[in-house]
Amino acid sequence: MKKQSLTERFQQLAGIKPIYGNKLNENISMFTDYVSSLYDADVEEKEGFQSGIWEKEEYGDPKAYGESAGKFISLVKYLNSVGGKATLEGNPDINLELLPGGDIQWSANVALTEGKYDDVKTNVLDAINNMSPDEKQTLNPQAISKLIYNTMEETGVYLFGDQADELEAEVKLTLSGKSQGAGEELEVIGTDNRDSRHTVLSLSNGSFVEVDVIELYQNLKDNQ
Repeated sequence: MKKQSLTERFQQLAGIKPIYGNKLNENISMFTDYVSSLYDADVEEKEGFQSGIWEKEEYGDPKAYGESAGKFISLVKYLNSVGGKATLEGNPDINLELLPGGDIQWSANVALTEGKYDDVKTNVLDAINNMSPDEKQTLNPQAISKLIYNTMEETGVYLFGDQADELEAEVKLTLSGKSQGAGEELEVIGTDNRDSRHTVLSLSNGSFVEVDVIELYQNLKDNQ
């Protein structure tokens, strides 16, 4: 099963759905969560045009998919009612076409975030740093999710699992650091080595952060 995109995760957490510009897309938006779940299960982490087919025999089978099979049949009926084609606008846009026999072909131009992740991170952290102490106190998990999602919409970036986890960790670490009292330090209570250079540190306040151990070592040497 493919990793869940950050877009879908934050839409679910923040209760946000894309705003669409015409009646057709307002109708297709009823299927946003369902289409997004099928898309995220199929899309590959690579740049460019991708497409696939959701077969009615499989996804419309209630024995295999339970209530979700009814959603697939409803989507087929909707596409048939609008001429067989519709576009679910988002990041990226997901184009749907009804095929003979009730199968559905999806397609999308996928834009990954290589080289753009730092833009999202910088914008999110800048927004947090510009908040007043009282505003920072209101940043519960749902508010953080909404802030990150809004930033993604502004930058037009599409994030996948590992980068999603990293961004969440950095935001939590920044907030926890701001809330620490004078002289109070966080303790590292666990590590998870990702490769020969990167490791994830579990901190005493429940947050975690990925670090480059070589870069960290060099910084320590430079500051001695």
